[in-house]
Amino acid sequence: MTNGGGALRADGMVRFEFVLPPGYGEDRQVIVMVSSSDDAGAPVYSQLDGLLSYDAPVITRTSPDRNATMGTGWLRVFVQGENFCDGQDGCGELLVDGVAVRFARELAAEGDMLAPRIIRWSNTEVEFEIVDPSSATGGTAEPLPVQIKVDRRLSNEASFLRPVPFFDAL
Repeated sequence: MTNGGGALRADGMVRFEFVLPPGYGEDRQVIVMVSSSDDAGAPVYSQLDGLLSYDAPVITRTSPDRNATMGTGWLRVFVQGENFCDGQDGCGELLVDGVAVRFARELAAEGDMLAPRIIRWSNTEVEFEIVDPSSATGGTAEPLPVQIKVDRRLSNEASFLRPVPFFDAL
């Protein structure tokens, strides 16, 4: 079931379609109240109970650039996709090379200035900053894998490397 819509069947005869708000999780309870009338025109109310599960997060794109707030030697990376949750109350986790990345405000409170940091999180995009992996290796580095984890469900793996082109001399 996707965030764009869903279907629920009742006794194989009725089909209801509805739009789901952004969310996350598995086996979320759904209650649908249906109002109709019988042959005499008297109201008849039915309740349908069911479960729905949101799809796992999906990464469709990673986009690094050099506009990090931390300055020279850092990359800002946008991870785009869907079903990331809203980032509130610890609903999601960003993994870079298998290691969880924390929010910038948490790191600032601890005085940790070199750790990768999440800047912004929404249901469709996570922005984070990380020390440019190629800066420590003289301009060469392997792509770093990125995943989003929401409610114990991992996204596909994507990767990023330094933005191209790289013009130090300009």
